[in-house]
Amino acid sequence: MHDYSAALSYYKEALEIYQENLPRNHPDLVVSYINIGDIYDQMGDLSKAHSFYKSACEMEENLFPVNHHCLKQCKEKIEKLNKKLRITFKN
Repeated sequence: MHDYSAALSYYKEALEIYQENLPRNHPDLVVSYINIGDIYDQMGDLSKAHSFYKSACEMEENLFPVNHHCLKQCKEKIEKLNKKLRITFKN
């Protein structure tokens, strides 16, 4: 059984700690945004997942070159989410 609510709570707590203690564009913040986006995606809250993925991608654009694998993975997550959103709105 997956306890997404507990996971979300822990990831948000970690994000707050990172935001208080790390530089603004630190890679660990990116990981936190992606993790939270993943949880929202699993919970079916696609708009919140999209918001966190978008924040992660925006940070990665400032951290990495355009062809960096992390940035590509983040953009792939957004594309997959966009496909889910299109399917959801069709039904």
